[in-house]
Amino acid sequence: MVKRAVPTSTPYAAKGEKLSRYVQKIVKKLSDERTGGDENSKRGFTLSKQAATEMELLIEHAISNVTYNAGAILKYSGAGTVTTKTLALATSTAFHGVLRDMVTAAGSLALDKYETAVDGAAAA
Repeated sequence: MVKRAVPTSTPYAAKGEKLSRYVQKIVKKLSDERTGGDENSKRGFTLSKQAATEMELLIEHAISNVTYNAGAILKYSGAGTVTTKTLALATSTAFHGVLRDMVTAAGSLALDKYETAVDGAAAA
């Protein structure tokens, strides 16, 4: 008897966890901001299961592009360690225009928050 392949979660998320869960949280937050918290408002956003799956695929594609670019940069430069400069260059080559600017700004903000948290934990 042959075992049937069972689709698993993405390799980027924890086991049994899908990225669409986070997409749905963002959609709910945006919907609440748009409606002002009114549950009966027709101005809110909804997200179908198929749309959530498509968003998950887009996120996975973006992650794979960035990781591929980072690997190519490391191979070209001969470096063995991924640095913030490597990731910034990888994201800037993976995205274009306004999206590139937004991704770079979000990455910088996440790095600043991380460094603040690490410094706060080290001081304690």
